[in-house]
Amino acid sequence: MIGDCVPRRTLLITLLAWSLAGFASGPPSPGYAAAGASQETALDEAFRSPPDEAKPWAYWWWLKGNVSEASIRRDLEAMKRMGFAGLLMFDARGYHEDHVPPPESRMDFMGPEWRRMLKFAISEADRLGLQISVNLSSCAGALKGPWLVGDDAPKQLLWTSLETRGGRTLRCRLPQPEAARSWGVALVAVRHAESNAAAAEEPATEKNASWGGWQTVQEEPDAKRLAAEVVDLSGKIDAQGQLAWDLPEGRWTFLRFASATMAGHEYDVDILDENAVAGHFQRIGKAIIDDAGPLAGKTLTHFYSVSWEGAIPTWTVGFDELFFRHRGYRIAPFLPVLAGIPVETPEVSARFLRDYDKVLGDCFRDHFYGKLKALSNREGIKWHSESGGPWNRNLSTFRHADQLAFLARNDMPQGEFWYPYRGLNKPPAMAAHIYGYVVVQMNCWNRVVQTMVASGMPVLYADFPYAGSGGFLVYTAGFLRRKAANFGFIGSSKFDDVVEAARCFLSIEKPDQFGAAVAKVRAARTRPAGSQESRPDDVACVSPSEWKEKMSRSKILTVGGEGWRGPKPVIEELGVQVTEIPYAEVNDAWKAADKDQARQVADIWRKRARSIAGVSRETLEASAAMYLAQKAVLQKHGADAITINCLGGFYGGHIHAYPCLGFHELCNEGLVGACENDLVSAATMVALKNLTGGRTGFISDPVIDIANRQIIYAHCVAPNRAFGPEGEENPIEILTHSEDRQGASLRSLLPLGYMTTTIELAAFCKELLFHRGKAVANVIEDRACRTKLAAEPDGDLEKLYTEWDRFGWHRVTVYGDLKEPLFEIAKMLKWKITEEA
Repeated sequence: MIGDCVPRRTLLITLLAWSLAGFASGPPSPGYAAAGASQETALDEAFRSPPDEAKPWAYWWWLKGNVSEASIRRDLEAMKRMGFAGLLMFDARGYHEDHVPPPESRMDFMGPEWRRMLKFAISEADRLGLQISVNLSSCAGALKGPWLVGDDAPKQLLWTSLETRGGRTLRCRLPQPEAARSWGVALVAVRHAESNAAAAEEPATEKNASWGGWQTVQEEPDAKRLAAEVVDLSGKIDAQGQLAWDLPEGRWTFLRFASATMAGHEYDVDILDENAVAGHFQRIGKAIIDDAGPLAGKTLTHFYSVSWEGAIPTWTVGFDELFFRHRGYRIAPFLPVLAGIPVETPEVSARFLRDYDKVLGDCFRDHFYGKLKALSNREGIKWHSESGGPWNRNLSTFRHADQLAFLARNDMPQGEFWYPYRGLNKPPAMAAHIYGYVVVQMNCWNRVVQTMVASGMPVLYADFPYAGSGGFLVYTAGFLRRKAANFGFIGSSKFDDVVEAARCFLSIEKPDQFGAAVAKVRAARTRPAGSQESRPDDVACVSPSEWKEKMSRSKILTVGGEGWRGPKPVIEELGVQVTEIPYAEVNDAWKAADKDQARQVADIWRKRARSIAGVSRETLEASAAMYLAQKAVLQKHGADAITINCLGGFYGGHIHAYPCLGFHELCNEGLVGACENDLVSAATMVALKNLTGGRTGFISDPVIDIANRQIIYAHCVAPNRAFGPEGEENPIEILTHSEDRQGASLRSLLPLGYMTTTIELAAFCKELLFHRGKAVANVIEDRACRTKLAAEPDGDLEKLYTEWDRFGWHRVTVYGDLKEPLFEIAKMLKWKITEEA
């Protein structure tokens, strides 16, 4: 159960991009079978001494230009000595730097010194007989550089609506999005059947016409709002941006569509716009080719793009014409579908949505990958990429796209080899058979530590706080359970501790001595335990029988996935009802939320916050409307808890505002708002609020730091009434979400000096897991989750490493010493209880 605030990949282990000659290269040559044993001998010999085209390549990270001629020469000579045939050069800046901060920049990306160093690297590679590929971006997973690109930035389609009755002339000024640049797309009027429309009772006039806030496109139309008629009014807008139109009788919704550059992506390039992509190639690719001179095409052989992790545009300038060219009909009459209003029939609307997604995907494929391949080839350079891989089908550009056609826009396609998920290898292999590729690359990165430990060689697994700590804790617990003697680990905010652990490689005689040697270092470097004396906090807990009765009256709503069916029956054995509801229900409630009330909630949050950074008023009001939506669905179902697959819903276009602040407010009120559709943690929070009279606690992604002898409970959602709905408020700061720097979340600066209890109600195995710790610090750190409460554990810090593989990463942290009532509940339920520390 990996949390949302730490990326699924870390930079702890070097990445290899394996070039496999003959991997999916077509049928064997004639006479292969007849060759018999001699052919097998030749194959064995080829593996012992492979030709250059079959040797691996290495990812070569410059880390903000921290290279010199000496380091370049040393690196490349080592690669040659180790048997590499080529290298893939990255200087990715701003790529998850909140998790593993790189050193300060030594030189500007594409600056004179940077270009001189790359030119030197190409000449050294030529001397050594190595090939070089260069990532055509200043970031991994996105197309960007150090320049503001203006109108070439990625764009999104936005809409706003006005609902009214007809029978008179409507005159009003059309709104414009608050964006650096925006373009009008269309104005359409939708007439509804009287029986299924919701519209203002008062006819709109120039004085009372009230347009809603701008919203992004959605792909779940409400069948109850079927359009009876759609009128394109784009030609009725005058030069001053005003509309005058005689409305026929009926209920009408006016939809104003516009495209706008995406906030936070001012340096990114619009991947749907081939001219923007060509401009980017000219700025980076052509400049590098010119610097390489005669070595371009000889040693500098490839340009590259990694997996797509950048902006997902939903429109580009001229997209309406592109849509007509690709699908053969005009998009304007069907735009209401993107605002949740079906046109003609639900089936026709579904086909339009598929067409819309396919055109987005086709433009991404041809105007980005296809364009860069063509431009590279024209200069004598080959193009290779992951072609959007590993393919998140929740995103509009990938939802209905042909992955094999994407992979065809390469001279050498690339996949990703993630242990143990080998299915990602198959599309590049199939593309090789279909399109006749001889060489296919596989990006080998994730979970490499398992393979390394299985080799029997000594392995040091190091975790810098927030640098992938979830995988570190879960995998480390697994190795400890298997008693892998060659495995050593250390998690510390002091790099000196990691260096000391690394010295164990020099001190051991056999690999199976390594784990014990590192354990001694870990014990010596862990700060001694401090006082556990805490401030008074009398928690009024109910009896186990009262708690059980309260649980029987509780109900949890889960939104956005069915991944929790295992623990669901056991949670229901406790009397708690669990009901799955669709995203659409939450989204409908969000759209129906009272705008004045949302503004009032946003005002309360603004007054409550000590500071607000990166969050616009519009975003704050959208989050307030999401809070009202959560309250509405809870009331509708008679529930007291809701857990939503928040990031999946937001990235998939199923919800249109982050629910973080709403979760925060619910927990302040003694209700439960839980992220990530985590039913186990939501049930734990329900259990806690029923036990304590309203203290819900908060889900956390814990991090262990031996340098400070702390466990840090990190997440982007936490209440600021740690002692329950009637308790005092602590300060908060409102910020963007740490995962993508969008939306609104918060940092809760929680009270210090109090005892906390961290719990998981492990329903899948009928076990209660807990540990206690004294709250000692609020960690103010931009990396990872916004709220980070540091506690000194009561007990054995080393023991805290042992249970994460069985119970996952999430825990729920609550104020109060709940050890005794937890033992009483476990005894009543006849559940096992485990104290982690």
